[in-house]
Amino acid sequence: MDPYGFVNKYDPQFNGIGPKVYILPLPRSLEEEMKDTYTEIAAFKDTINRGLMFSALLKGFHLTSNHQLIEAEAALAAPAKLIEERKTLHDHGALYALYNLLANKALAAKELDSAARLLDSADRYSWLSNHTSDRLLIRSNKAAVLLMQDALEQASALENELIAYYSSQNDNNRKAEHLTREALISAHKQAYTLAENTIIRQVFPIYNKTKDKKGKIQAWITLANIYHLQNKHTEAQWFLLQAKTEATTLKSAELLAVINYLLGYSKSMQKNYAVAEKELSVALQLTEELQDNYLKIAIVEELGRTKVALGQYEEAKSLYTEYKKLRTALFR
Repeated sequence: MDPYGFVNKYDPQFNGIGPKVYILPLPRSLEEEMKDTYTEIAAFKDTINRGLMFSALLKGFHLTSNHQLIEAEAALAAPAKLIEERKTLHDHGALYALYNLLANKALAAKELDSAARLLDSADRYSWLSNHTSDRLLIRSNKAAVLLMQDALEQASALENELIAYYSSQNDNNRKAEHLTREALISAHKQAYTLAENTIIRQVFPIYNKTKDKKGKIQAWITLANIYHLQNKHTEAQWFLLQAKTEATTLKSAELLAVINYLLGYSKSMQKNYAVAEKELSVALQLTEELQDNYLKIAIVEELGRTKVALGQYEEAKSLYTEYKKLRTALFR
């Protein structure tokens, strides 16, 4: 039986294996296809979120004060050879800069374990060089990598060491930066109240005093992410809207893209799809200028899911095509 007209040829004399008659189902509608597709890819959301963390780590990686000199030398000689030469000369400053630079390259290649080992070497030589400011930058990089490796206790120990140092030096912006990271670590340990209070009661008062708008925006974003981990979307939106106002005054496309994405995600989770679509569409437009594909895939996936909820299946299909391209490029 072929009630839908899909079979063009039929041999009534065929007497092979199988039933005499096949009843062919209707093909899936675009609506069914898109609903099934976005349900299937939902499990990959955690990997995308880790990709966003990884992207933030790369952007926040600190190069040492002498990195330009060592980069020029590294361009002319193999790193292994350069390391041996500098060891012979006991040039500890060049060694920590080189190991830190190699760690940055390892991260770009998504080799977290290799980056961690290289940062251990950079840390060791920074102690021998007695260059405090560079040593602290290296240890900050190390703490961020440990967080990505889920080595939360080790990451927290380093962050608290950095907080104590910058507090002793009255470097309040640096102190607030590391308090914010320590709050994120606390959230990953599910100590949510501690995480929230660290930012609200310690970080915000510092930034209010120092007038560091960008630092405060980053703290608002971190706090929103902490609320998202608890599915507290109304609270997250309250802080994101404040962040959006400040980021608009700074005309920061990078910050606004992240904020609009998080607002859109939060609205989508509350099934307010019309507002979610608006926020996510703005975020997607901003990422075209930034070439931040980790953020872009997060936006594309969430916007596609929102389009499905709104019954805009052709647009959802187009976004899924873009999603597949990005996923293949980023997560091979």
